Amino acid sequence: MLEERALTLADVPAACALSTEVHWNQSVADWRMLLELGRGFAVLGEDGAIVATAVVLPYERRFAWIGMVIVTAVFRRRGLATRLLERCVTSIAQTGAVAILDATPAGREVYRKLGFIDTWELQRYAGAGSPVAEEAGAAVRVRGMTLRDLDGLCGADTETFGADRSALLRALFERKPQAALVAERADGTLAGLTFERAGRTATQIGPVVADDAATALALVAHAVRSTTGPLMIDVPLEHVRVNAWLEAHGFAVERPFTRMQHGVAKPYGRLEKTFAIAGPELG
Repeated sequence: MLEERALTLADVPAACALSTEVHWNQSVADWRMLLELGRGFAVLGEDGAIVATAVVLPYERRFAWIGMVIVTAVFRRRGLATRLLERCVTSIAQTGAVAILDATPAGREVYRKLGFIDTWELQRYAGAGSPVAEEAGAAVRVRGMTLRDLDGLCGADTETFGADRSALLRALFERKPQAALVAERADGTLAGLTFERAGRTATQIGPVVADDAATALALVAHAVRSTTGPLMIDVPLEHVRVNAWLEAHGFAVERPFTRMQHGVAKPYGRLEKTFAIAGPELG
């Protein structure tokens, strides 16, 4: 049997080569962030090279995200993805948490057989920054986020997401502080937030957390208007107004995802306030 071991920060270049091979957007910085916040597993070929990966990102002891399940082309159809997925599920269960992932259509069929249950449906939109992207009607002002804002919003985000992810939000802020945004009401209270992170081929917008669709669209429009180059954003199907706005501004559906939970049917968090996720590898 091929050897399995933990992924380390020294493996980041090799892991990033795998995600590049399958045309995913993750950068070296993304892989480093994942391994600093979570833990990874690798399968090695006979020559010691990494041929498969998976990453677990824990959120308290409530649930943990499984992502970056990748197998290099010549080692596929040997059960390595299932082997690593089962390794992740077991490691999560040992902590008393629930395993969650965002599955592609092909992956969904595999995960269902392993006890994962569908919850949300999402769509990835791909587009580009546009200086004419506007959204009128929201009774908020969008401005740059400060660390004080972030401190104040972490509690509300925990309720929306279903667990404390302040470490991730701080990491996203540190990655690109000039693109972290809040929506502020006239009385100075905050109604929403969003971040951006530069990927290998596109900038990912998300998460977008807001009190209502108008506020979410104000944040998304500001992000699209102030960012150049390719963009992507992963939006729950339920938020039809956000989906429609993206399509009206030149974004196209690249692929669907299904949020799945291992053995637990009731979704965590509050979908009504989650207008875009951080990414399928982050939740």
